[in-house]
Amino acid sequence: MELEELGSFYTIREAARILGVSKGTVWRWVKDRKLPAYKVGDRNIRIRRKDLPLVIKRTDIGVKMVKEAVTGDKQQQLFVLKEAEALRAKIENRLGKLLPSSVEEIRALREERAQHVF
Repeated sequence: MELEELGSFYTIREAARILGVSKGTVWRWVKDRKLPAYKVGDRNIRIRRKDLPLVIKRTDIGVKMVKEAVTGDKQQQLFVLKEAEALRAKIENRLGKLLPSSVEEIRALREERAQHVF
């Protein structure tokens, strides 16, 4: 194999910096055989530039969650809301009245301040 065919190589530190992860993560990928590594001499380990994409995967998880929340079944959303309200009531019965929501507290403080200003 010709040296030109191998392409560019990175140290573990350089590969970690490029991928935005720690050196330990790169070492773990090498150990788990997710990222091929090459020994250069007796003590040097290198990662081939062409191999870096092997540990990069596209994810659409956030996009899917937003789509499901926006276009989800209205009945399911109402069910979840009712379940949350029932859970809140159960907690209040067990522990007493919970703190008011921030929205209610902020609204009350604004009204109070507005009365003092005028």
